[in-house]
Amino acid sequence: LTDIEQCSNLLKMAEEELFDEEDDQDFSERIAHFQEITGLTDIEQCRQILESHSWNLETAVQDALNIQDGEHPVFIPPVHTSSSPRPSEPVPPTIPVRPVPVMEVTRPHPQTWLEWLLGWGFYPVRLVLSVAGELTQLFITLLFGNQPALATNPRADVQRFITEFEQEYGNSHPRFLTCSYGDALDEAKRDFKFLLVYIHSAGHEDTPRFCRDVVTRESFCDLIEANRCLFWGVGVNSEEGTRVSYILRETTYPFLALIMLRGSRMTVVGRIEGYTSLSDISERLQQCFNMNEPELVVLRTERQQRDLDQQLRQQQEEEFLLSLRADQEKARKREEEEQQAMKIAEELKQKELHELEKQQAFQQEKDERINRIPPEPAVDDPSAIHINIRMPDGERMERRFLASDSLQSLYDFAFTYENIPYKFTLLANFPRKELICDNEGGGPSLGELNLGRKCVLFVQDNTE
Repeated sequence: LTDIEQCSNLLKMAEEELFDEEDDQDFSERIAHFQEITGLTDIEQCRQILESHSWNLETAVQDALNIQDGEHPVFIPPVHTSSSPRPSEPVPPTIPVRPVPVMEVTRPHPQTWLEWLLGWGFYPVRLVLSVAGELTQLFITLLFGNQPALATNPRADVQRFITEFEQEYGNSHPRFLTCSYGDALDEAKRDFKFLLVYIHSAGHEDTPRFCRDVVTRESFCDLIEANRCLFWGVGVNSEEGTRVSYILRETTYPFLALIMLRGSRMTVVGRIEGYTSLSDISERLQQCFNMNEPELVVLRTERQQRDLDQQLRQQQEEEFLLSLRADQEKARKREEEEQQAMKIAEELKQKELHELEKQQAFQQEKDERINRIPPEPAVDDPSAIHINIRMPDGERMERRFLASDSLQSLYDFAFTYENIPYKFTLLANFPRKELICDNEGGGPSLGELNLGRKCVLFVQDNTE
């Protein structure tokens, strides 16, 4: 027995240590979450605030934000006076579980004596109608199943309810969403807003008074608008109203449900069933808004940060693409310039090569012509003809030729001039005529050209 008791004690001690470690981890997570929302950096200050609120994260965050805004705290516990001494250390709850606040209000309105007597008088009738309704619902459930069918045209049901509501109670009311219930949930989830759902029962005895005393009041409209809350309503007798009624499981009318995004799903965080005065509804809705608004603030902040990060990434990508295009354009222009420079250099090289080949060919032709110039006759040779050739640059060349020498001999002699053009023609002045040589037969002889004993010829430059 002693060994069993020791083992039992050891197991209890291990369980207590395990629970203490889990509690410490949960407290640390709450402190970190509290710092992330409020921006406070002092861990000890955050711990004191959470302990003063019994480790309720929502109320602690709301009071901290109110104090930062210069407002009075809402959920802070009462201050201990001298008559009731303050305990030395706050004691955290034994099991610190994060609360999920759901406001539920289900209470009848205060009745007068006349209403009380009429209520008892009509009690048998209401009892019979209630039993008949339950039996009818049971019969429908047995025949068609438990799940209501989807509304064939939910938007039409919602629009019909809004039209009938405004005909009966006027246009002074919070702006109703004209979409289906699913679309209203999607909009509230997308925009991180509260969604207040109103299920309207036209046949219920409290509905007219609730609509006139609550829904159509300006203060109620201001409350909904001030808290950025979406407002959606439908008649319970429509297909869409029946489906939503089945989903929300209301028990009486009028019925209000406050819905918000919690985690990854839309959750009902407040319910008001039965007639309730405007002041009570405003107080409880505002309390629910205050308790749950920090979660939506965190979600909006995270989304804004994601949007900013995405915008920054997009801007950086656009700047990178612009820089990349500019670099590509510079590279393209540089490549074009290099190709153009290479093309010009190649053209110059080809031109120089062609010029060199041309000069070499011309020099070779000059050498060949010089070698075939006939010998110069003597001064007293009776058949000698004195030729004077004027160059384009003004220089002169003189020599004697025989009358039997061909015209080609004159051209060969002209080629001995250093700056002779590549292409030229010899011209006689009196009479003016061109002395054309075909370079094949040597042309006519000088005697046949009738140049006389002395003749002046001109070199005409034909180079292009």
